[in-house]
Amino acid sequence: MNANTENTNIVLDDIKTALISEMISYEFYSHSSISANLISVMHAFQDMMQEEEKHVNWLKKEYEKLGGTEKIEYDHCEYGGIALPMLDIDLVTALDVAMKEESSSIKMYNDFFDRHKDSTSGKLFETLLGDEKKHVENWEAIYKDVLGYDTIGNNPGNEVYRFTKEDIEIIKAALQAEKKAFAFYNNAVNSVNEIDGMHAFQHMAWEEEMHVKKLESEYYRLIKQKPEVEGNPEQTSNIKNDSDALFALDLAIKEEKNSLQRYLDLEGRCVNSKLKEVIWEMIESEWEHINQWRRTHKAIKEKGEGLMRV
Repeated sequence: MNANTENTNIVLDDIKTALISEMISYEFYSHSSISANLISVMHAFQDMMQEEEKHVNWLKKEYEKLGGTEKIEYDHCEYGGIALPMLDIDLVTALDVAMKEESSSIKMYNDFFDRHKDSTSGKLFETLLGDEKKHVENWEAIYKDVLGYDTIGNNPGNEVYRFTKEDIEIIKAALQAEKKAFAFYNNAVNSVNEIDGMHAFQHMAWEEEMHVKKLESEYYRLIKQKPEVEGNPEQTSNIKNDSDALFALDLAIKEEKNSLQRYLDLEGRCVNSKLKEVIWEMIESEWEHINQWRRTHKAIKEKGEGLMRV
């Protein structure tokens, strides 16, 4: 690969990065334009949406002019995005995120301009950089006009609303595990031979179902779609019919310990801070499950031969 080809590839990669960033911003402004509860701000979001659409078209033309052949489309699951509700959006939140996203774009285009300022693409990046600076000025003026005070802490990025591909994969992994846990407990309900154990497994199956709904809700918060988890969950441990409740509980404790470790690993990978909170809820729940199973195990063991049979 010669130097010119290598330089062209670098420019194409940067244009693609810019395109995805502009598409994410376009979607954010599109959502906000129909959610803001103040007409003047709604119009501002609509104007900014059109600005981002203009930027997308410029970047696509530059990409094609340089020989780029990939069809670039925005996919939440691949590139992440900004998680905001389509309706009843909090105005202050929307303005804060708008300014932080524009500040992030300024940094991106400033880096791209410095890298490619001696090329025709550099001129485009310089133009886009100027536009983003104007956008920040506009948002600051609107913020002060609407709220009566200047913005505070206008730093790029916002971990509460920004999410990445990794965050999506974390939810999918957690969902797969929770569905497997539900299948495990649901099977145990009709397999153990003591009423005490059966009732305990019924309750735990219900809890795992609630976990699934919680994770599905978090997935929808991020990308406004219902999650698709491939394949049917397979049980790692099989409880045969008429199994002893203590044996089943030993397996349950093992499953919960594995689940706890899994969530501890997932929490360390989270970028979105609200998702991190959800994963911590799961961690606390798994701890409680382990303690609950131990208490149930002890209670059943102490009853011994006096247990009622199903």
